[in-house]
Amino acid sequence: VGVGGTVMDVSMNSQGVEVERLLKTSIMSSLHAFFSIGGVVGAIMGGIFVSLKINPEIHLFTVSILFLPLTIYSFRYLRTEKPPSVYNNGKRASNREIFFSKEILILGIIAFFGVVGEMMMGDWSLIYILTFTKSEADIAALGFATFSLFMTIGRLSGDPILNRMSAKNAIRIFSGIGAVGLIISILTTNIIIIFLGFALLGLGISIIIPIVFKIAGNHDKIEIGSGIAGVA
Repeated sequence: VGVGGTVMDVSMNSQGVEVERLLKTSIMSSLHAFFSIGGVVGAIMGGIFVSLKINPEIHLFTVSILFLPLTIYSFRYLRTEKPPSVYNNGKRASNREIFFSKEILILGIIAFFGVVGEMMMGDWSLIYILTFTKSEADIAALGFATFSLFMTIGRLSGDPILNRMSAKNAIRIFSGIGAVGLIISILTTNIIIIFLGFALLGLGISIIIPIVFKIAGNHDKIEIGSGIAGVA
Protein backbone atom coordinates (compact mmCIF):
# COMPACT_ATOMS: atom_id res chain seq x y z
CA VAL A 1 0.00 0.00 0.00
CA GLY A 2 2.83 2.38 0.90
CA VAL A 3 4.77 1.76 -2.31
CA GLY A 4 1.66 1.94 -4.49
CA GLY A 5 0.45 5.13 -2.83
CA THR A 6 3.82 6.86 -3.20
CA VAL A 7 4.23 5.96 -6.88
CA MET A 8 0.66 7.11 -7.54
CA ASP A 9 1.27 10.41 -5.72
CA VAL A 10 4.36 11.17 -7.82
CA SER A 11 2.54 10.26 -11.04
CA MET A 12 -0.57 12.31 -10.23
CA ASN A 13 1.42 15.39 -9.27
CA SER A 14 3.54 15.07 -12.42
CA GLN A 15 0.31 15.00 -14.41
CA GLY A 16 -0.84 18.08 -12.51
CA VAL A 17 2.29 20.05 -13.39
CA GLU A 18 1.95 19.05 -17.07
CA VAL A 19 -1.70 20.13 -17.20
CA GLU A 20 -0.84 23.35 -15.37
CA ARG A 21 1.81 24.11 -18.00
CA LEU A 22 -0.70 23.32 -20.74
CA LEU A 23 -3.31 25.71 -19.28
CA LYS A 24 -0.68 28.34 -18.37
CA THR A 25 -2.36 29.12 -15.06
CA SER A 26 -2.05 27.90 -11.46
CA ILE A 27 -4.27 24.86 -10.75
CA MET A 28 -2.14 22.63 -8.49
CA SER A 29 -3.77 23.77 -5.25
CA SER A 30 -7.25 23.19 -6.72
CA LEU A 31 -6.26 19.68 -7.80
CA HIS A 32 -5.16 18.90 -4.25
CA ALA A 33 -8.48 20.30 -3.01
CA PHE A 34 -10.21 17.28 -4.54
CA PHE A 35 -8.04 15.01 -2.36
CA SER A 36 -9.34 16.95 0.67
CA ILE A 37 -12.93 16.71 -0.60
CA GLY A 38 -12.40 12.97 -0.66
CA GLY A 39 -11.30 13.22 2.97
CA VAL A 40 -14.50 15.06 3.91
CA VAL A 41 -16.74 12.60 2.07
CA GLY A 42 -14.81 9.62 3.42
CA ALA A 43 -15.00 10.84 7.03
CA ILE A 44 -18.75 11.49 6.77
CA MET A 45 -19.35 8.09 5.14
CA GLY A 46 -17.19 6.44 7.79
CA GLY A 47 -19.20 8.12 10.56
CA ILE A 48 -22.45 6.93 8.98
CA PHE A 49 -21.20 3.34 8.62
CA VAL A 50 -19.99 3.36 12.24
CA SER A 51 -23.30 4.78 13.55
CA LEU A 52 -25.17 2.05 11.63
CA LYS A 53 -22.78 -0.57 13.11
CA ILE A 54 -21.89 -1.86 9.64
CA ASN A 55 -18.92 -4.23 9.45
CA PRO A 56 -15.70 -2.44 8.27
CA GLU A 57 -15.03 -5.16 5.67
CA ILE A 58 -18.46 -4.53 4.09
CA HIS A 59 -17.82 -0.77 4.24
CA LEU A 60 -14.43 -0.96 2.47
CA PHE A 61 -15.64 -3.49 -0.11
CA THR A 62 -18.70 -1.36 -0.96
CA VAL A 63 -16.65 1.81 -1.41
CA SER A 64 -14.10 -0.03 -3.57
CA ILE A 65 -16.79 -1.38 -5.87
CA LEU A 66 -18.40 2.07 -6.20
CA PHE A 67 -15.20 3.92 -7.12
CA LEU A 68 -13.28 1.33 -9.17
CA PRO A 69 -15.21 1.98 -12.44
CA LEU A 70 -14.70 5.74 -12.04
CA THR A 71 -10.96 5.23 -11.54
CA ILE A 72 -10.66 3.01 -14.63
CA TYR A 73 -12.71 5.50 -16.69
CA SER A 74 -10.37 8.35 -15.75
CA PHE A 75 -7.34 6.55 -17.29
CA ARG A 76 -8.36 7.66 -20.78
CA TYR A 77 -7.80 11.32 -19.88
CA LEU A 78 -4.23 10.99 -18.59
CA ARG A 79 -1.57 12.77 -20.63
CA THR A 80 0.76 10.19 -22.16
CA GLU A 81 3.32 12.48 -23.74
CA LYS A 82 6.70 12.23 -22.05
CA PRO A 83 8.18 15.58 -20.97
CA PRO A 84 11.36 16.56 -22.80
CA SER A 85 14.59 15.54 -21.09
CA VAL A 86 16.23 18.33 -19.14
CA TYR A 87 19.99 18.56 -19.11
CA ASN A 88 22.37 20.01 -16.57
CA ASN A 89 25.52 21.42 -18.19
CA GLY A 90 25.02 19.22 -21.24
CA LYS A 91 24.22 16.08 -19.21
CA ARG A 92 20.99 14.70 -17.90
CA ALA A 93 20.71 15.23 -14.11
CA SER A 94 21.65 12.06 -12.20
CA ASN A 95 19.67 10.68 -9.28
CA ARG A 96 22.40 11.91 -6.94
CA GLU A 97 22.17 15.44 -8.35
CA ILE A 98 18.40 15.35 -7.95
CA PHE A 99 18.10 13.91 -4.45
CA PHE A 100 21.03 15.81 -2.94
CA SER A 101 20.50 19.18 -4.59
CA LYS A 102 19.99 21.98 -2.07
CA GLU A 103 16.63 23.00 -3.54
CA ILE A 104 15.15 19.50 -3.47
CA LEU A 105 16.39 18.85 0.09
CA ILE A 106 14.85 22.07 1.39
CA LEU A 107 11.56 21.38 -0.40
CA GLY A 108 11.64 17.84 0.98
CA ILE A 109 12.01 19.11 4.56
CA ILE A 110 9.08 21.51 4.10
CA ALA A 111 7.01 18.71 2.57
CA PHE A 112 7.94 16.40 5.46
CA PHE A 113 6.42 18.72 8.06
CA GLY A 114 3.35 19.32 5.92
CA VAL A 115 2.73 15.61 5.39
CA VAL A 116 3.33 14.78 9.08
CA GLY A 117 0.52 17.18 10.00
CA GLU A 118 -1.78 15.87 7.30
CA MET A 119 -1.23 12.16 7.94
CA MET A 120 -1.30 12.66 11.71
CA MET A 121 -4.85 13.95 11.39
CA GLY A 122 -5.90 11.07 9.17
CA ASP A 123 -4.45 8.43 11.50
CA TRP A 124 -4.90 9.91 14.96
CA SER A 125 -7.56 12.65 15.12
CA LEU A 126 -10.41 10.25 15.90
CA ILE A 127 -8.36 8.37 18.51
CA TYR A 128 -7.26 11.67 20.05
CA ILE A 129 -10.87 12.88 20.43
CA LEU A 130 -12.06 9.53 21.84
CA THR A 131 -9.17 9.52 24.33
CA PHE A 132 -9.45 13.08 25.65
CA THR A 133 -13.19 13.81 25.33
CA LYS A 134 -16.37 11.89 26.06
CA SER A 135 -17.54 11.95 22.44
CA GLU A 136 -18.92 8.93 20.59
CA ALA A 137 -17.10 7.54 17.51
CA ASP A 138 -19.55 9.02 14.99
CA ILE A 139 -19.04 12.52 16.46
CA ALA A 140 -15.27 11.99 16.72
CA ALA A 141 -15.16 11.16 13.00
CA LEU A 142 -16.39 14.69 12.31
CA GLY A 143 -13.06 15.98 13.64
CA PHE A 144 -11.25 14.74 10.57
CA ALA A 145 -14.16 15.91 8.40
CA THR A 146 -13.71 19.41 9.85
CA PHE A 147 -9.97 19.31 9.20
CA SER A 148 -10.51 18.11 5.63
CA LEU A 149 -13.25 20.68 4.97
CA PHE A 150 -11.01 23.60 5.92
CA MET A 151 -8.09 22.05 4.06
CA THR A 152 -10.37 21.98 1.01
CA ILE A 153 -11.32 25.63 1.52
CA GLY A 154 -7.64 26.57 1.78
CA ARG A 155 -6.70 24.64 -1.34
CA LEU A 156 -9.57 26.04 -3.39
CA SER A 157 -8.33 29.50 -2.37
CA GLY A 158 -4.69 28.58 -2.95
CA ASP A 159 -4.41 29.27 -6.67
CA PRO A 160 -5.84 32.83 -6.48
CA ILE A 161 -3.58 33.47 -3.49
CA LEU A 162 -0.50 32.24 -5.36
CA ASN A 163 -1.37 34.53 -8.26
CA ARG A 164 -1.07 37.48 -5.84
CA MET A 165 1.53 36.36 -3.30
CA SER A 166 4.95 34.70 -3.46
CA ALA A 167 5.19 31.01 -2.56
CA LYS A 168 7.64 31.88 0.24
CA ASN A 169 5.23 34.29 1.96
CA ALA A 170 2.29 31.95 1.49
CA ILE A 171 4.15 29.09 3.20
CA ARG A 172 5.15 31.35 6.11
CA ILE A 173 1.64 32.70 6.72
CA PHE A 174 -0.21 29.42 6.32
CA SER A 175 2.32 27.48 8.42
CA GLY A 176 1.76 29.99 11.22
CA ILE A 177 -2.01 29.48 11.04
CA GLY A 178 -1.51 25.71 11.18
CA ALA A 179 0.81 25.96 14.20
CA VAL A 180 -1.78 28.02 16.10
CA GLY A 181 -4.45 25.42 15.29
CA LEU A 182 -2.30 22.54 16.51
CA ILE A 183 -1.46 24.33 19.78
CA ILE A 184 -5.13 25.10 20.41
CA SER A 185 -6.07 21.45 19.82
CA ILE A 186 -3.65 20.02 22.37
CA LEU A 187 -4.29 22.54 25.16
CA THR A 188 -7.97 21.70 25.73
CA THR A 189 -10.41 18.83 26.16
CA ASN A 190 -13.37 20.90 24.92
CA ILE A 191 -14.64 19.24 21.72
CA ILE A 192 -15.73 22.54 20.13
CA ILE A 193 -12.33 24.17 20.66
CA ILE A 194 -10.57 21.01 19.42
CA PHE A 195 -12.65 21.19 16.24
CA LEU A 196 -11.70 24.87 15.90
CA GLY A 197 -8.02 23.91 16.22
CA PHE A 198 -8.48 21.15 13.62
CA ALA A 199 -10.07 23.71 11.27
CA LEU A 200 -7.11 26.12 11.61
CA LEU A 201 -4.63 23.27 11.19
CA GLY A 202 -6.40 22.12 8.01
CA LEU A 203 -6.40 25.65 6.63
CA GLY A 204 -2.77 26.18 7.63
CA ILE A 205 -1.21 23.16 5.96
CA SER A 206 -3.62 23.14 3.01
CA ILE A 207 -1.34 24.72 0.42
CA ILE A 208 2.06 23.47 1.69
CA ILE A 209 2.21 20.27 -0.39
CA PRO A 210 0.69 21.79 -3.57
CA ILE A 211 3.24 24.63 -3.47
CA VAL A 212 6.20 22.31 -2.83
CA PHE A 213 5.27 19.89 -5.64
CA LYS A 214 4.57 22.80 -7.97
CA ILE A 215 8.06 24.25 -7.36
CA ALA A 216 9.75 20.85 -7.65
CA GLY A 217 7.90 20.02 -10.87
CA ASN A 218 9.00 23.30 -12.45
CA HIS A 219 12.69 23.00 -11.52
CA ASP A 220 14.68 24.31 -14.49
CA LYS A 221 17.33 21.55 -14.37
CA ILE A 222 15.30 18.47 -13.39
CA GLU A 223 12.49 16.61 -15.18
CA ILE A 224 8.98 17.00 -13.78
CA GLY A 225 8.65 13.46 -12.37
CA SER A 226 12.22 13.38 -11.04
CA GLY A 227 11.81 16.65 -9.15
CA ILE A 228 8.55 15.55 -7.57
CA ALA A 229 9.94 12.09 -6.78
CA GLY A 230 12.96 13.70 -5.13
CA VAL A 231 10.73 15.70 -2.81
CA ALA A 232 8.36 12.78 -2.15
